[in-house]
Amino acid sequence: MKGGFLIVFLLFSLFLKAKDFEREYKKILGIEYGIFAALNSDKYGNLTGNRIDFSASYYFSDRWGISSGINLITNIQGSNSYYSVPLYVKFKTPVYKPSEIYIDAETLMELFIELILVIMPRQYEFNFGTSLGYIDPVNSLPLISINGGPVHEEGYSVSQRFASSIDLGFTGKYKIRQFGIVISPNLSYMLTKNFEYSSELNLNKDYKPSIFLSLTIGFSYEF
Repeated sequence: MKGGFLIVFLLFSLFLKAKDFEREYKKILGIEYGIFAALNSDKYGNLTGNRIDFSASYYFSDRWGISSGINLITNIQGSNSYYSVPLYVKFKTPVYKPSEIYIDAETLMELFIELILVIMPRQYEFNFGTSLGYIDPVNSLPLISINGGPVHEEGYSVSQRFASSIDLGFTGKYKIRQFGIVISPNLSYMLTKNFEYSSELNLNKDYKPSIFLSLTIGFSYEF
């Protein structure tokens, strides 16, 4: 119990001293990690990978800015790696201060998490733009066996290396002065339709997913 009161005291002290958390900074650096997955029906195999984003944003006003960086997608079927460079227009909301504090925690860990979520001010960002990329393909399809039967080729391959997409995203940010904890869902429409699903047993099963969902979490620094 004493440990809980100590955490409460330290967190309140931190935020009471952070009088400048509403300051609007012009430059933001970020790093995020998460998943990249095609949104397709159950009749086609899953196409998912790991995504790492490095981003730099510049706001030429309190609300509007631009962003770029580099995205790396790994462990996605049909490729060794997928690199892309985004160019986004961004809009951010004002910083929303906590309006009230309500704690309903039964353990010390729950208390800590609720305090973080309740006390920290929030901010939201929206982005829209395009990404250009390059995919290093794997030159063979995965080998599949159904119920221990004959092995056949079935899965995703890369039909072309150059990639282009239109992206729409949203970021929720919890702020600690100049630092932020962020979570970012993002939708991408692949104009080039790079990934192709095919089956050696069913030649009419060719399919190219076009809509992908990314979900990443990470950290940002403003200056």
